[in-house]
Amino acid sequence: MTSLSLHLHVRTDTGRLREQNEDSVGQLAVSDGQLVVVSDGMGGHQAGDVASQITIREVIKHVRTTVGEDPRERLYIGIEKAHTAVRTHAASAGTLDMGCTVVACFVQDGEVHVAHVGDSRLYLIREGRVSWVTRDHTRVRFLVDAGLLSEADAVDHPEGNVITRAVGHDPADLDGGFVVDVRNIPIRLLDGDTLLLCSDGLYDMVPDREILSILGDRSARAAVDLLVDRANETDRLGKEPGGYDNITVAILQFGEDRCSVASYLDEDTLKPGGIPTPVLGPPVSVHAQSPPLAYQPRRSTLVPEHTLDDATMTLPDDRIDSTEPGVGTGTAEMKVPRPKAVADFTTPATLEVARLRRVNVALVLLVVSLLIVLGWLASRFFEAPASPPGSESATSVPVPGGDE
Repeated sequence: MTSLSLHLHVRTDTGRLREQNEDSVGQLAVSDGQLVVVSDGMGGHQAGDVASQITIREVIKHVRTTVGEDPRERLYIGIEKAHTAVRTHAASAGTLDMGCTVVACFVQDGEVHVAHVGDSRLYLIREGRVSWVTRDHTRVRFLVDAGLLSEADAVDHPEGNVITRAVGHDPADLDGGFVVDVRNIPIRLLDGDTLLLCSDGLYDMVPDREILSILGDRSARAAVDLLVDRANETDRLGKEPGGYDNITVAILQFGEDRCSVASYLDEDTLKPGGIPTPVLGPPVSVHAQSPPLAYQPRRSTLVPEHTLDDATMTLPDDRIDSTEPGVGTGTAEMKVPRPKAVADFTTPATLEVARLRRVNVALVLLVVSLLIVLGWLASRFFEAPASPPGSESATSVPVPGGDE
């Protein structure tokens, strides 16, 4: 198989309203592949940023020391180690609310392996189409999948910031506790494919169609910078200032150092404010394989710590330019960011599903009870009437030894 050239660029940005960047992004090139990891921290000052940095460090360290092993195993165990490390740090530092999301990919032999926890995403852009490879672990996505919320209503849902799974948090109410989603079957990469990893600071501000438009026929570096600038400029409707959350973007382009989108867009779509015409959805070639079932790890043993001399980490930059337009006196006109939170599965939104299940069980029991009662009534109604006194029975049973 002919190997595809890889062009990679990453960037993390504080945004226009946050005082601190809790996002982190890391990359690692090893002899058998390329790793990219994005993490979005939560928990406030001295917590979220530390959680995301610990996660990046642990995943990089594990992948670096397990060269040659199954990439799915390396991603799963690496994130599990990060989960343990974050919890250990939180217990010792007294920052029990700290945690983070993570999305990671490992490119090897023309294929990409994907793992994630939380709502950081990985997109695949192929032949003018953009598709989600990951599925958000959020309360809103939970309600959509349960049929209680439409996709349209999910866009600006007030609980859009509540995640149901996070590194550093053990959801005790869920069977099995902490679980990493790892795609069981890797995606076979094609010449011209682009992978986009990002935190919610990007996609909350920039719709998928506009992401596709911005990527059009640009290098990885140019596309990353434009996406971050666009997220800082306005919200997804273009009506209010953007950048009210940290923004992290990583782009991997395969083949030429440009995204093969422009040839699929109308001329007007590449102009400011243009709307791309391609239909959004999963490329057929991605899902033509068997379903991407969740990967089950071997639970390999821990490996010793090693230095990260060949790893690259892009850590948060806490500085913010108070002279920038929209910052300082202008921040009062901006949206107030909603801190990311982990669902406790005891709020009305998630309990609605449990309530509906209980109602369904009660209805089934009611129907069964009614059928039993109706059966009893029917048996009583159709029972043969008793013979009147003095009448002969329809049948007689001879008594042995009796008179004939």
